[in-house]
Amino acid sequence: MVCSVVLAAVLPLFEGGKTAWTIETDGNAAPPVKYAAEELANALGRVSGATFAVTNGVAGPKIVIGVMPDDGRAGARPVLNDAVELKLEGDIFRILGNRPRAALYATYWFLQKELGVRWLWPGEDGAFYPKRDSYAFPEGLNLRYQPQFQIRGLHLCGSKRLEEFAFKEWMARNMMNWQTRGVNPGEEKFGFPNCMGGHNLNLNKHDKLFAEHPEYFAEVKGERTMKNICLCRDEIVPIIAGDLCRRIAKQPNKLDYLGVSLNDNGAYCQCTNCAAIDLSTRFFTFAQKVMGEVRKTYPDLRFETIAYQWYRDIPKCKLADDLLVWFCTHWRCNIHQIDDKSCPDNVKEFQVMDSWDKSDFPRVAEYGYHFDIFARNRVMLPIYSVFEDAVHDAARRRHLGMHTEIGLSRKGGPDITCCDVQQRVALHEFASLLWNPSRTMDDWLEDFCRTAYGPAAEAMVRYFKTMDRAWSGRKGTHTSILCDGINSVVSVMTDETRLAVAEAFKAADAALAGDGNERFRKNVFREKQLYGQWEDLLALRTGNEVALSLPKLADARTFPAEAAKAQTLMLDGQPTPVKVRCAWTGGFGETAGALVVEFSGVD
Repeated sequence: MVCSVVLAAVLPLFEGGKTAWTIETDGNAAPPVKYAAEELANALGRVSGATFAVTNGVAGPKIVIGVMPDDGRAGARPVLNDAVELKLEGDIFRILGNRPRAALYATYWFLQKELGVRWLWPGEDGAFYPKRDSYAFPEGLNLRYQPQFQIRGLHLCGSKRLEEFAFKEWMARNMMNWQTRGVNPGEEKFGFPNCMGGHNLNLNKHDKLFAEHPEYFAEVKGERTMKNICLCRDEIVPIIAGDLCRRIAKQPNKLDYLGVSLNDNGAYCQCTNCAAIDLSTRFFTFAQKVMGEVRKTYPDLRFETIAYQWYRDIPKCKLADDLLVWFCTHWRCNIHQIDDKSCPDNVKEFQVMDSWDKSDFPRVAEYGYHFDIFARNRVMLPIYSVFEDAVHDAARRRHLGMHTEIGLSRKGGPDITCCDVQQRVALHEFASLLWNPSRTMDDWLEDFCRTAYGPAAEAMVRYFKTMDRAWSGRKGTHTSILCDGINSVVSVMTDETRLAVAEAFKAADAALAGDGNERFRKNVFREKQLYGQWEDLLALRTGNEVALSLPKLADARTFPAEAAKAQTLMLDGQPTPVKVRCAWTGGFGETAGALVVEFSGVD
């Protein structure tokens, strides 16, 4: 980044609720550039109280938003790379990007860097526009920045929710350029590549084919199964490619990236031919054959895939230079630092990643599962040190970028059980560090707390750091993914931690006792609610409450056939050999839903 330090203001952008400046874009500008003008006008208006008109060709001082000329600095402009520039030229202030979406990011960068605007979490209550009486550009202002990570994003999975648009809006406002939910009509302005993927190298919808050609399917323990495919059968390449092409044709917008991978079940073919070749080589060879077949219909399409489960090793086949490979870190320990030699999980995990880094394949990015740590008894995850370490490590390895999974919501329940609310603090840290991987957790956290909690910032910094130490400071404990939160709560919620949290919240309340702090009090209250999930889980783990997993049945009368398998109860925090079969029903006819429980082996 190049910066010309300045001595004096040139012309106020606004002062006393008035402005002489307008905002201008090319009349043929792409949707992200036009949206950047709208976002800038709205934000400046809320900060200053002035009205900023979006015009074209009007004389006078103006902010021009657009795409920078190709002067050679951007090189070939690979499809994922972004660069932003802020440049003052007399009474013209240029906000530029090396592509339309980068012009949008440049706009957000200016608003955040110069005016302190923040979007900490999705929705209006997460937007912060600090009021100012005036702002003057520094004379000779000339800033340019190119983020190290070409890919900065989240893998949006789980059930869909109405707030998905707001979540994507939040991602764009924090300069994240990758999400895997596709680009729906109206979302083109966010600038995301249109990506479609999943576990789609399969013949799941070809029951008749299974009857006629069982050899096309995976052989597992001597029997053929539709759970997966045989990777040594070139005959199925055009069949699978045809299925993918039909899906692509249904996309409302042109597809930029197609991701491919096997069914997510571990049922990999063990036939004689497959067993003679290591799984990674088999998978990447087959996947690239399918890509080649799809490319016959869609020659401009780009491809991505994953190094996943038991096919994460470097394959012996050649990989296409333009293939994007996500290395999946599902077996890392999400407590300890990556270079912690006392953590056997991370030592083993990153030895595999090291082999990719030492290879001559340049297009590796990291696929994380940080918000998948708990599959049951989910709670707010204080994984701030974990994220800092992960992002800094990926930057050191010069990876193309990172994204991690997030479920947009559960199908029901209060909003504090939704991942984008429950994990909102860690989500913002991840976005911030992806844009600037040299930033530290401490710097980000202090800025977050100043914005969200005002006078209570110092107390809330203590709270978050207390929880972070409680999570990351555990020795001899390892947590990967899809675990049960109840198994971690005792080691996290020590008496020392709970006392420190209580003191931090007490200090926050005292700092916000005066008038004018309603918004800050509301935000602190939300954090108390999220912390309360840990307290509730501790009571569940150490008390007499019984935790049951209840499947929902369509009809109470199906209980004998469909009820859950017997479960071992936790009583007084200990597994007790008492069995219970239970289910929640949706009711039938005029009968309301009911909790159906059948005990055995208990008085």
